[in-house]
Amino acid sequence: MSREGIRPTTPDEDVLESINRISADRVTSVMNQQQELQDSIANQEHTDEQIFYGQLRSTMRQQEKLVDDFEAYVKRTSNYDNLCNAKREQMQSIEASRGSAVNYIKQKTFHKTAIEGDLNTTVFSGKRVNADHLSRHDQENKVPQMLTTATSSRREAHFSAD
Repeated sequence: MSREGIRPTTPDEDVLESINRISADRVTSVMNQQQELQDSIANQEHTDEQIFYGQLRSTMRQQEKLVDDFEAYVKRTSNYDNLCNAKREQMQSIEASRGSAVNYIKQKTFHKTAIEGDLNTTVFSGKRVNADHLSRHDQENKVPQMLTTATSSRREAHFSAD
């Protein structure tokens, strides 16, 4: 309009200015929303990347632990001295987890971790396992004999008083 030399009236000029201002505000609003979307997408991609690399690191740690555990197993089983050292470390760990040994032994819940006496077992594969032998102590005290039947889906125990 200014090139053609036309000048709008005052009310028209006010309307044109408000239209320009509204258009400029809308452009600014759209630009801000686009920037927020771009920032949100960038943050989501960064988060996804961190999650992916975290899972990758976790998988690598698990694989390294498996290799280390297997190497430790081979080391223990291939050398008797290493096996004895591992057993000693395990017993020290058990003793350390108990806290005060003197107070722990006096408690009702105390039980020994070692199996005393001569323990020989022979296991044949099958669906049933019978525990026929009783210790001399149990036979003297007339403790009921326990016959155990184990199946793949359940385990039953039957007592007989002989």
